Order: sequence, then C-alpha cells, then structure tokens
Amino acid sequence: MSIRQQYPIGIDALRKRAEQRLRENSVQCTPRAPTVDADHMYQDLMLHQIELEMQNHELRQTHVELENMRDQYADLYEFAPVGYITISNTGIILKANLSGSSLLQTSRLKLIGQPLSCYVHPDAHTTYYRHRSEAEHATGVTACEVKMITADWRVFFAQISTVRTLDDDGDTVTFRTAITDVTAIHDAYEAVKESRRRTRMIVEIAADGILTVGSSGHIESANEAAVRIFRRPAQAIVGRDCQTLLSKTSRHAYRDFIESHQLTNNDHVVSGQLDTTGVRGDGDTFPMSLAIGATGVDSRLETWIIRDLTQEHMLQRERAELETQLHQGEKMKTIGTMAAGIAHEFNNILTPMIGFADMALDDIPPGERTHRYVRLVVKAGERARDLVQQLLTVSRQKEISRQSVAIAPIVREAMELLEIASPSSTSFHLHVDNDCGCVYADAGQIHEVVMILVANANQAMPSSGGVIDVTLRKYNIGESSPNRKLVPEAGDYVRLSVADNGCGIDDAVINRIFEPFYTTKGVGEGTGLGLYVAFNIAAGSGGAITAASDSGGATFHVYWPVGGAATSLSDTGNAGADDVPIFA
Repeated sequence: MSIRQQYPIGIDALRKRAEQRLRENSVQCTPRAPTVDADHMYQDLMLHQIELEMQNHELRQTHVELENMRDQYADLYEFAPVGYITISNTGIILKANLSGSSLLQTSRLKLIGQPLSCYVHPDAHTTYYRHRSEAEHATGVTACEVKMITADWRVFFAQISTVRTLDDDGDTVTFRTAITDVTAIHDAYEAVKESRRRTRMIVEIAADGILTVGSSGHIESANEAAVRIFRRPAQAIVGRDCQTLLSKTSRHAYRDFIESHQLTNNDHVVSGQLDTTGVRGDGDTFPMSLAIGATGVDSRLETWIIRDLTQEHMLQRERAELETQLHQGEKMKTIGTMAAGIAHEFNNILTPMIGFADMALDDIPPGERTHRYVRLVVKAGERARDLVQQLLTVSRQKEISRQSVAIAPIVREAMELLEIASPSSTSFHLHVDNDCGCVYADAGQIHEVVMILVANANQAMPSSGGVIDVTLRKYNIGESSPNRKLVPEAGDYVRLSVADNGCGIDDAVINRIFEPFYTTKGVGEGTGLGLYVAFNIAAGSGGAITAASDSGGATFHVYWPVGGAATSLSDTGNAGADDVPIFA
C-alpha cells in the first residue's frame, strides 16, 4: 500500500512541502553534471525521504496526543461517579472501573471473573435477567432499576444502563454496563408514595366529604364521606359539574364567592368557607358548610371540604327547644313558689270561713232563704279549698305518695264518673289495652289528670255534642324515636290519649296552654291551672304531656313510665289491644 493510499488526505500538501524543502537544500549543494535520468531519480528519492521524515514527525505528535487522550479517558473512566463494568456475553465481569469496585465494596481483582448477578439481590434476579435479554436484542441503551448487594451485604438500589458491543460480523462481544446508586432517589420516591398513601387514607376515612375540582369545574375525585353525604355512587360524582351538587338557589352565591376571592387575591389563591345548600342523589336538599381551597398557578385545582350540617341544625333546634323548656320550667317554678305561699295564707283564711259557715247551717232551718245562701257560701269555700289543693300540688308542697299502681282501673273509674257528669250530647269511646300493667305514679294524680283532660275536651264540644276518644295502651320510646326528647329516659311507657272533635286550639294559644293561670275562658269560668297541674303531675312522675290540634279537634297524650317489667312495643302501639268502646 502506497503512502498516498495510506494518507489520502493532505498528501498533496505534504508533497508540496517536501519539494519546497528539496529546492532549499539544492541551492546549497555544489552543482555537477549528472545525466537527466539520474537527476530525476535523485529528486524523487530526496522527496520520498523528506516525506517520510515529515510523516514520522506527525505520527510522533499524533502518538503523543493519543497517549494524552488515553490518560484523560483513563482518568474519566476510573474516577467517574458512575460504576462502569464490562461484561461478557455470559454475564462474567471482564473489567470494572474504580467507582464500580467502590460501589460494590470490593477490589477489582475480586470482581473480574465473577458473574454480575452475584451482586444482584435475589429479589431482583428476574428483573436483572430480563434486562440482560432486552439488552442483547436492543440496538441502543436499555435501563432498569434493581436491588443490589455489596460484598459486605449492604443493600442498595441501582439503575443499570447497558449497551452491547458487536464484532465485525455483528455478533455480541461484550456488554458495557453503567451502575448508578439511586438509593436516595428511591427512598425519596418511596417516601412520596407513602405520603400519598397516608394522605389518601386520611382523605378516605375523613368524616367530611372531600372533592377535587379541575380547572373546567368538573369533579376529579371524591372520597367515601362525599359519597355518603351526597348519597350518590362515586362514578355519579366524578366527572360532573361541581355546581350541580349545589341547589339552584345556592349556585349564584357560590360563583360570587369564587369571583370575589379571585379579585381580592393577586396570586389567584382562593380559600374560604361558605354556608350553602347541597343536593343529594334523591333530590333532597340539606344545609352544608363548604370550605374551598384552590390555586391557579398552572391548571387551577379546587379542593372542596364539605360538612353536612343537618345534624348540627337539628341539635341547634333541640337546644333552642330545651332552652325554651328550661326557661318555662324556671318561670313555672317561680310562679309555683309564689302560688304555694298564697295557698298557705289562703288556706288559713278559708278554714274558719268554711267552719263558721257549717256551724251557721246547723243553726238555720233548711227551708229558709238564709240557709240556701249559707250553703252556697260553703260550696264556694269548698271550691276555693280545692283550688288551694291544686296550688299545693303545683308547688309540690303537698307530699305525693307514688307507687306501682294498675292504671287501667283508675282510668275506667274516672271515665264512669265523667260520663255521669257530662252532657248527654257527648259520646265517649274508651279503648284500653289489657296489657297496660302498672305505672309508678300516684293514683289520685292519675285520676285528676283524666278528669282535667276530659273536662277540657267536654268544654270544647259544640252545643250539638261530639265524641271524645280516650285510649290507654303501652308505648315504647327508643333512643332514635322522634318522641325521645319528651321524656327523661328511653323505655316503655303507658300513654293516655284524649282526643275530641271540638273546635281545636289556635296555634297562638297551644304554646301557652300549660302556663299557670293562662286561660281563654271568660271571667269566673276557669282558673287556668288545670292543664298546668296535669303538666306538673306528668313531669313529676317521670313522664310527659303533649298537645296537638287542627281544625278537627285537639289531642292530648300523657306518658307514664311503666312501673315494672313490661313488653317493649313499637311506637305504633300494640296491634292486639282490646279497643272496645265502653261509652256510646
């Protein structure tokens, strides 16, 4: 092979330089008279010699440069922060740099000749061999992450990048593998995954509903509490417009809230709380508190935190009712204390009046007009004495003897007396459950309550007459019963119901009927203490009394706690009760 073939690039320039040097040397030589052929041959030889010298010089320079480059490559190879390992096509380590041996915590002499799989954790062998197979058939670099172990059994995570080298026939000769310790990155990634898992778990077990809303206003995710609050499956919530979960009357307020917060925050961060009304899957509306947090840095994402306020509002109403009852009870207690003092003084006055009137009746012949007048004075005194007894009962100054008594006979006895004393135009229907059993109360007070309620019903009857239904049956008030707040404790009760078809009670009046001395009757027709006495008897016995009214009449319910073991029944009463009308 000629020099021109070996160095096709720059050979003409080299030739010109050699000719230039030859001419310079020819000027200094002594001229002689050679033949033409000898001169020509001499010139060629000189040119070749000069060319060879120049080529030799350039080769020495190139060799020096190659040596420098090799040293630089060796430095880069040895001290690179990545471990470089050359592997045979059977997986045996052929060569390793200093970082590779340091990474595997062993010397290069011990590394060479061992399979790289010895330093791959057993849990990652499948991944490693799959990577080897992919690298053998790939035309470029393949990479994977595996768990590895060092010579001193320290576990670390590494990213392996492999490329194959080929011979002239295209067969795989070796694999060049770069190993990078990614333990810190792996641990950080796992920490992020764990943080996300914990966050998701917190979101899922949160009592409040949590929604994420995308920039288009459509819901992207919903937790279990949101599914429960809105009574919709998750797939019926995700993807829908967030405003469809609000009532139509609340959507405008929501838009105003979002717009006002975006205008007042230059960084477009929206956060705040809005009390609004939500819509459940069945169409029912409910009060809810909506806390919103959102940012518009790239794609605006809102987070809704929803709290169902239904129970809270119910508790607020119950609290208001209890406060009203407490205020009413305190007022009644004050009035009762005052009434007790008046009753004592009034009783001291009545005692001699009734006594002297009785003595006067004994001295006056029955046929005289004066006898009739004195007898009326005695009757008036007796009515006043009964009023004193009611006042003492209200104020609880009179000792009450409560015991387990059968309530059904007492109600029947009272109704027999009331039938005789009532107008003939009034019909009575008595329905008594034979299994009512006993209640813990005062028999006289039970009798008095029946007399008061039926007497009030009688007075509400029109002149043409009417019907009074009196029902006595067992009644269970459970913890979840709507009547639970009426009584001190949940359990079995006996309920006395007195219903009439009279004129009913006005809404403005019904809330005051249990107040002392409150009456809608004319002067001299009532004391306003009857229902107040019934209220205190029921409350003092551990029960309650309620009133309801409409245009078809009024109904009173009195609850007495069962005084002994009894069978629990539902709120609808006992279907097997003996509902037989006694009076007609």
